Amino acid sequence: MPMRIVTSTRPSVVALTDSYIAYIMYERRLSAHTISCYRRDLAHFAVWLEWKGIDDLSQIAPKDVFRYVGLRRRHGLSDSSLQRELSCIRSFFRYLQRECIVEENPAKSAQIPRSPRKLPTVLSHEEVTRLLNFPGDSPEIIRDRAILELLYSSGLRLDELLKTNLNNLDLRERLIVILGKGKKTRYVPIGSHAVQAIQTWIQVRIKMTNAQERALFVGMRGKRISRSCIQRLVSQWAKKQGIIHPVSPHTLRHTFATHLLASSGDLRAIQEMLGHVSITTTQIYTHMDFSHLAEVYKKTHPRASQKKAPCKDEVDTKVRPSVPALRYLI
Repeated sequence: MPMRIVTSTRPSVVALTDSYIAYIMYERRLSAHTISCYRRDLAHFAVWLEWKGIDDLSQIAPKDVFRYVGLRRRHGLSDSSLQRELSCIRSFFRYLQRECIVEENPAKSAQIPRSPRKLPTVLSHEEVTRLLNFPGDSPEIIRDRAILELLYSSGLRLDELLKTNLNNLDLRERLIVILGKGKKTRYVPIGSHAVQAIQTWIQVRIKMTNAQERALFVGMRGKRISRSCIQRLVSQWAKKQGIIHPVSPHTLRHTFATHLLASSGDLRAIQEMLGHVSITTTQIYTHMDFSHLAEVYKKTHPRASQKKAPCKDEVDTKVRPSVPALRYLI
């Protein structure tokens, strides 16, 4: 049964989506990346509504949402992207309910079968050591080294790194103040190697920008570095250092959490450092750690397979964390 309009006037779809974007930006304070994704998702939805000739959002039924999701799937969208689009539409209609534009949420019952969650890519201790040890003393290389050290040392999200200003650092106490998702502040330790790399960078940074620039990391023109620039430099350095699989800033965040859990086992502390609202989000790293241990068991335990049991030295080499890599976290 179609929903009836509650208010006497009927704002346009464009006006309602603009109002919703302002709501998630200023009231819910979602991250810039999430806002960008939601704006794009609603733009796709609005085009579909126009194509279907629907200008009254109160007339949308659950079957319409299912049809839209089915169309997007046929266009090749991945399950994760479909989940995000559906979450966006569901949130949009919740907002319309709050504003008394519609009575019911047609996306409330819509579900997409969840595919098995893939474990994120994590660098080995040897790969981290290789990635963080590259020669050069040009301003760009010194900056890149500081970025990579900080990403691995403190497990920052890309947006958090981009927003970091000079006054967010306390290098004497080896702490960084992070403004995370939902504008929530947290304090995260910085490893000694990252502190040293940042101090070296700050000495170079003074010559590259003016006193009014607050950003910790700037580009060659002296302005705050861009998202694409950081993504590119992380990927390029990984390739230059002989790491064969793709590496992104988030790969270093996953690696930070996995290595810290392997050496400490303190899931709550890792949750705080990562800025996760729920411990269940952090628990993926316990699965990753177990997966690693299961692989070690399969390769090394005398009764795990028909292979010849390795000697003790071989077992120790695989099970014990690599000290040169873990030193970046302390």
